[in-house]
Amino acid sequence: MHKPSCGQIKSRTTKMAAQLSTSAAVAAADDTWSKLPADLLGEVYGRIVSPLDRVRFTVVCRSWRVVKSRQQPAPTLPWLIFSSYHGGAMRVFCPMDGVSLRLQLPPEAVHNRLVGFHDGGWIAAASSRDGGAGDWLTIVNLYSGVEAPLSAKQRATPYMDKLVCSERPTSNRCIIAVTTAGLAVCKVGCRNHNWWRSRERNHYYDIAFYDGKLCGLLRRSLQIYTISMTKNSDLVVSITYELDMNQLPKCVGSDDVSYIFKHGDRMLMAKRAQWTTVQNRLFFKVFELIKNTRYDYSWVEVTTLDDHALFLSTNCSKMVYVPADRRGGVERNHIYYNHLNLPGDTNRICNDVQLMKCHYSEHLYCRKDKKINGVDRIKSTGYYRTSNYNITNDSAGLMWLLPPEF
Repeated sequence: MHKPSCGQIKSRTTKMAAQLSTSAAVAAADDTWSKLPADLLGEVYGRIVSPLDRVRFTVVCRSWRVVKSRQQPAPTLPWLIFSSYHGGAMRVFCPMDGVSLRLQLPPEAVHNRLVGFHDGGWIAAASSRDGGAGDWLTIVNLYSGVEAPLSAKQRATPYMDKLVCSERPTSNRCIIAVTTAGLAVCKVGCRNHNWWRSRERNHYYDIAFYDGKLCGLLRRSLQIYTISMTKNSDLVVSITYELDMNQLPKCVGSDDVSYIFKHGDRMLMAKRAQWTTVQNRLFFKVFELIKNTRYDYSWVEVTTLDDHALFLSTNCSKMVYVPADRRGGVERNHIYYNHLNLPGDTNRICNDVQLMKCHYSEHLYCRKDKKINGVDRIKSTGYYRTSNYNITNDSAGLMWLLPPEF
């Protein structure tokens, strides 16, 4: 056997000593970071406004995770689901940080269309059943993977356009309402009679829960429904009253799209239409439902969102507080929405801001609505998705999602 020379032994010993020294230095550095005072780390964590940076904070070491668990979570801003599903995952865009994330979907939700959301990362996905008999519904939390406890009868729904929940979908007090050819509701956790109850076959522009009641927006009125349970656990959906909407300013053109949503103890409506003949453009106006007398209500225009931003998409309407120290792509007193009926002039895309490009040739763009001379309005920005520079018409694939607080 060949014996190493004294020089080789000395060289190897030197290298081992250097490696041990480096490892010790790294371990000492890691140990130094982990021993930072908890009050100092808490102060640092409290100044981090980016949700992604807060997540990165927690993966440094165990002591940093402990500090995070003792801190008050920061209010989150909505993220935009903008891609179709590839490999059982979806892409979401975070306007705050200007980056996209890849979120894995449970098998039940893969390749299904999005029909609704709920605060804290909940999405509702529906797939068409064989024979065109309706939809198969899944309500799941994208972050925890928890599913709402729906029965087989509740999963087999009519074909739906939009879904809303009265509260967290895992609560046995949660009422689920969907727009179909009319309106249908069910109650989570109702074992005796857990099928869907249907109402009038009207075309609803939007639905929302407000003050314990379900509101349905029609072309010229707002219908208010009360939902109750009988002693036999049957759902009863009864109309309480109907509010006329003639108080709205008259649109110049035909109605485009309308949303209703709850904000605190207020009911608001956002309506995108041609409100003026100047430059023939569509833009949003926001209205608040005001009670004049016991039976008299009216829509009154809201000219500013103050320190909030409004997020609108086909299956999501949400007003969110924007702290003054927030940085990034979200502004106060601003409306963020998904493009509907986007003109097919692809040459205009070159003037818009490309936010994201994915490997499967999908592109996410945003377009700030231009100022209309002589017209005072809330600023707005529209998002749209393209594939190989062709506009994608699947508006259901673009939806705002309010993640859990980090």
